[in-house]
Amino acid sequence: MTVIRVVGLSGWLITLVLCLPWLNPFALGPSPAVQPLLFSGFCAAVALVLTITAPAKNAYLGFAAAWSWLIAGLISCAIGVLQ
Repeated sequence: MTVIRVVGLSGWLITLVLCLPWLNPFALGPSPAVQPLLFSGFCAAVALVLTITAPAKNAYLGFAAAWSWLIAGLISCAIGVLQ
């Protein structure tokens, strides 16, 4: 049984949505904290909707959160090494 079948598409979407706020590099304008906060709020709202509508509600939310932190950390480290 593959990981994709166990977690399902909604689990991977939750993982992606939880990973994106840490990888968003944009902060423009006179108040640079507004855009990242709005983007993080949007991602949290999408994750909430995906969690509510998921077939196996909350069964793999911890798994998705752990994977999203791991993926975001690895991508962030790779970007730091490339700089």
